[in-house]
Amino acid sequence: MKQDIRKTILFTLLLMTTFLVTMNGSRAQESTMETLAQGNTAFAFDLYHTVLRNTESQNKNLVFSPYSISQALAMVYVGANGNTQSQMQETLNFTIPQDDLAQTFADLNTSITERDPIPDIDAQRMTLNIANALWGQEGFPFLSPYVETINENFGAGLQLTDFQNAPDDARQAINDWAAEQT
Repeated sequence: MKQDIRKTILFTLLLMTTFLVTMNGSRAQESTMETLAQGNTAFAFDLYHTVLRNTESQNKNLVFSPYSISQALAMVYVGANGNTQSQMQETLNFTIPQDDLAQTFADLNTSITERDPIPDIDAQRMTLNIANALWGQEGFPFLSPYVETINENFGAGLQLTDFQNAPDDARQAINDWAAEQT
């Protein structure tokens, strides 16, 4: 029974990722979005299997969004370099050049949130909002081009807070922001 449920969940994740890539825009853009979707699907399966191996998660319900996790880590990845960049690229299954990844996520997000309803399936028009924010330590010298890339492509502002001296306030600010967005 559990094995059937796991197979159903994995199949559903695969189908969802496949349907997320709609055929809008140029063929090159479609191909890049398909490549990103394939990498996100591979990451989703890897993450799902890793979580299932955790003994604490066995025999419990499990709900998470690999796409959200991939997108959040992509915001970090576009600012990474060297060994960190290559390790993140491998782990997240990003095969698109780093310089193109942020724009591809922006295109995919637009494709997902602005898709036309599917006749006879969408009884009501559903709205999907994708909310991102990047939280950084006050006083850290974030590079302007990085912050601009995050703002323009992920719709995420850089929120500064004091993790070092006021971690509880930082936690509360992040939780409040997340509650407002969801």
